[in-house]
Amino acid sequence: MTELSPLWTGAIERTLVMNGDTLVGGRGSMLKAAGKIAVGLLAGLLASVPALADDDLFGTPGRGLDIDFVSPFGACDGDCAIHVFTGRQTSVSMPRALGLQNPITDGWGFQPIQPIWDWPWEDSGFVGIAASRRLLSVGFLGLEDALQLEGEVGFGQRVGSQTEIEVWGALYARWTRFPWEKVVRTTVGISTGLNWASGISAFEVTESSNDEGSQLLHYLSPEITFALPDEPENELVIRLHHRSGGGPLFGADGIFNGTWAGSQFLNIGMRYRF
Repeated sequence: MTELSPLWTGAIERTLVMNGDTLVGGRGSMLKAAGKIAVGLLAGLLASVPALADDDLFGTPGRGLDIDFVSPFGACDGDCAIHVFTGRQTSVSMPRALGLQNPITDGWGFQPIQPIWDWPWEDSGFVGIAASRRLLSVGFLGLEDALQLEGEVGFGQRVGSQTEIEVWGALYARWTRFPWEKVVRTTVGISTGLNWASGISAFEVTESSNDEGSQLLHYLSPEITFALPDEPENELVIRLHHRSGGGPLFGADGIFNGTWAGSQFLNIGMRYRF
């Protein structure tokens, strides 16, 4: 197997660590660690490109649709997970962070991604824990369990300039199959659900566009996970923990009180599946 040159890995690592220092003003230990992990993952991926071209990545191709419903009351058998995480508040626009237009104001489309080193950061942090369970798996064309539906409940504490408690329940749709999965197992997920905060912070009142805000908001939190192929139960999770009201989408007198924005945190954590 071809190895990635130490010159490349050193350059990538120096860039990520430098950006970590820039992002958090010298307090970038968590981002530095994530940067080093990213270097290892990138090195392994690039070093394995020749092998990927010759491998059957997804097993024997098949046809048809395979739907597997999982009882929420049965034995876990790999379908349950615990996720612990921490992070820092950012006021970056989620559409800009993901390279998407705001579908409410601009319609569906794409726009240039705002790089993480240009994100605005706030003086608040977050510590949380979540439990989840797979409820449904869909496989097709030989891609076993490619699309999964998971239920999640979580609890978190804001610290710093915001001090409220958050509790949420959500459904996650997760795509689990990528061509490089024999090098780095990767999944991407997106949630929809409800998030309740114990109070409405001054920050959320300012961002609400109605000078009131709402304790109950929509929970929309995309995430990406990475795991070693021989330890798929241990996942590194990067999540944009986001609560907002959608403004006119739910109506001025709707469930979210016509609130536009709330709070969001870039969180990094570990998930254990069992």
